[in-house]
Amino acid sequence: RNLIGLTELMEIPETEDTMITLEDVTGLRSRERSLFENLTRFARKNSQADEISTRILNGKIIVNIRGKALFGSGSAALSPDAANIFDQITQILADYPDYNINIKGHTDNVPIATIQFPSNWELSAVRATTVLKHLIKTGVSPARLTATGYGDVMPLVPNTSEKNRALNRRVEFVLEKRETAN
Repeated sequence: RNLIGLTELMEIPETEDTMITLEDVTGLRSRERSLFENLTRFARKNSQADEISTRILNGKIIVNIRGKALFGSGSAALSPDAANIFDQITQILADYPDYNINIKGHTDNVPIATIQFPSNWELSAVRATTVLKHLIKTGVSPARLTATGYGDVMPLVPNTSEKNRALNRRVEFVLEKRETAN
């Protein structure tokens, strides 16, 4: 009889913890799903739909925007279309302030050596930073943002053709739910 009482006492906190965890996970999943669906809908209806794609990887939502839609060759200046794309993404992200945004710049493996960009590292980093600055200008909190340049070290596909190289030139938004300190 005492053992039963002890078991009941031990189970109550566990059950409460489990319920809270399940609620949190369910909330996160549905929220993650709604953010993903909103971004995917945007990507599909955009006039440059073939340039924008979305995926989920390791619990992070990734929006991939092909470089051609954003920058001229060898340039880190945003094209007029780019501002429009980012403004639409910013409107979606405004509803999800609990997500951090890591902006990742990627290039193909064709060497670049200009005064401004001695290598693809600089080009990818400046492109990512240019996007970050644009997002701040449109009202995204700087605390949510990071920008990283990866050069050509993380290709999506082998750099074996012009088509593949075009796929590798991209900017990615990696959206990750912020850890909340309890």
